[in-house]
Amino acid sequence: MVVGNWPPVKGQPFPELQLADQNGDLIRWAEFKGKVILVEYVASSCEGCQAFSGGARVGAYAGGSVQRELESIETYSERYAGVQLGKDVVFVQVLLYGAGNRAPTAEEVSEWASHFHFDRRRNQIVLRGTAAMLNRATYEKIPGFHLVDRQFVLRSDSCGHHPVDDLYQELLPLMGRLARH
Repeated sequence: MVVGNWPPVKGQPFPELQLADQNGDLIRWAEFKGKVILVEYVASSCEGCQAFSGGARVGAYAGGSVQRELESIETYSERYAGVQLGKDVVFVQVLLYGAGNRAPTAEEVSEWASHFHFDRRRNQIVLRGTAAMLNRATYEKIPGFHLVDRQFVLRSDSCGHHPVDDLYQELLPLMGRLARH
């Protein structure tokens, strides 16, 4: 369920979402308030998504392929922001598209999280997107990242092939600053 505008808009409060996580538990975004959150939008068939998730380390998910010369977002977070995802910043992936570019099944979300070693207990959360979230604007956010501050405002938008903010020069350094304050 989505309460508020979807997709999120830079400079605006992040919409309240209630989505199931990789364990099948219903997660409310409100439980993350007061924390810095890195949100990644994912399609299981996206080579960049596979790479950012750690595909170079663990291999591709479900017969997909991994974009070459692209490291995991965990690596880039340490390199460009000086932070550890899951420890300094809550890391949330929203799996929007599963097989056949449809909303993912609960099984796909669980398998994706397991394949890339994302652990809910370590603040590495994979949420199951819904069919209601799928539209052209959502599709164009993949691969992409949103940075949400402690006040729950979307501060940086590095989504899609023409991002508003550069991932390496803007979003990641800002994430480091927000995490340290």
